[in-house]
Amino acid sequence: MEIGNGQLYLGFNLDPIHHVHWNNLATLLQYTVISSSAQFSPTSAFVPKIKSHVNDIDPREFLVDVKGWEDDEPVDIKVDYYACYDQGRWCYSVSEII
Repeated sequence: MEIGNGQLYLGFNLDPIHHVHWNNLATLLQYTVISSSAQFSPTSAFVPKIKSHVNDIDPREFLVDVKGWEDDEPVDIKVDYYACYDQGRWCYSVSEII
């Protein structure tokens, strides 16, 4: 990335201390890269449909191509997902900017 070009790894993991899992029946995790000048491809993507499990705790991972990212340029990542409590008491839609 010294010249501002390369690949960005995005990994989303659930914190086991919260005892939650991904809800694969709801809208799947989606990220969106927010940048004023650098080019990211794809800028936004969903996790592929998971048919084998109703829920799981596996990480959600992406590789994003990057062009023209300057060292001092801040980049925000918006992530939307559903998390459910392992005891079945609740499921929430979550939207965060990191």
